Amino acid sequence: MTRARPARGVEFLAGTAHYGSMKAWIITLCATLAILLGVGVWLYRDLQGLGAEAARLGAEAHRLGDEVKRLEGELSRSSNEISRLSAAVNSARAEEAAKARGEIDGLKGRIGELESRLADSEKRAGDLAARLADTEGKARVAEVGRADAERTALDDRRMAREVERRRTLQKAELERKLAQEKEDLQKRLAREKTDLERRLIEARKRAEVAIGQREDRIEVSVASRILFRSGSDRLLPEGMDILQELAKTAAGDDREIHVVGHSDDLPIRRQYRDRFPTNWDLAAARATAAARYLIEACKIPAGRLVVHSHGPTRPVAPNDTEEGRARNRRIEIAFVPAGSTAR
Repeated sequence: MTRARPARGVEFLAGTAHYGSMKAWIITLCATLAILLGVGVWLYRDLQGLGAEAARLGAEAHRLGDEVKRLEGELSRSSNEISRLSAAVNSARAEEAAKARGEIDGLKGRIGELESRLADSEKRAGDLAARLADTEGKARVAEVGRADAERTALDDRRMAREVERRRTLQKAELERKLAQEKEDLQKRLAREKTDLERRLIEARKRAEVAIGQREDRIEVSVASRILFRSGSDRLLPEGMDILQELAKTAAGDDREIHVVGHSDDLPIRRQYRDRFPTNWDLAAARATAAARYLIEACKIPAGRLVVHSHGPTRPVAPNDTEEGRARNRRIEIAFVPAGSTAR
């Protein structure tokens, strides 16, 4: 059986209707896609804006975090400063309180002292009043004897003037006697000096002896070369003669005889050093030898002799020439009143 085919016109109409339906759907789909695309673009742009805003907010949050940390640090420092100031204030208050308590205690003590002194003053005032009354009574009694006392005082003043007059006369007489004794002493020393110069004229001509007079003493300087050989403390015969003449000057009195050794500043020669290590030792030995001769040979009492050594420390001339050194090598003998100190 053969199937009947639809007519060609009917197929065309059906196809046309189906194409129209598809076209409408495609248009709708394209419109929907266009809308979705627009929405997507808008969302993308909005997302970018939100990302930038999020970055800005993050930076702001980081800045705010730093600011918070800074504020926290300042808050901590402020808290420490507040604590320090509070401690200082408390300490100051404690010191002020202690000072105030001390001042109060001091004032209390001062008040007690003043009260005690006031009581003592009142007591003394009472005692003084009683003494005043007693004194007034005694004054009346004393008034009676005042005339006698004035007469006695007048007699005492006359006696004091007489004592002062006698004392003045005695002082003047003593000064006159002292002046006379000093003058007599100077004359006697001048005679002794002249006598010594006469007896030692030959040695003086050779500049081996110098004689001087100073205040209360005769001073004789004898060159070492006339007394000793070089480096020796053994007296030469000529030196002994000089000492004999000098001993005659003090034989009849009690004056002290000061014997002083001097030297130059040249080092002691090697062959003499075992015995005289220094110039001081040599000068001391020579002064001792001269003093021993005065005692043993001239019979001068040992108690009148005083021996010193100055070595090279008291030159009378520069030590840079032989002549000056010869003048410095000397023995000085001084005749001084008993008890005097050697120069």
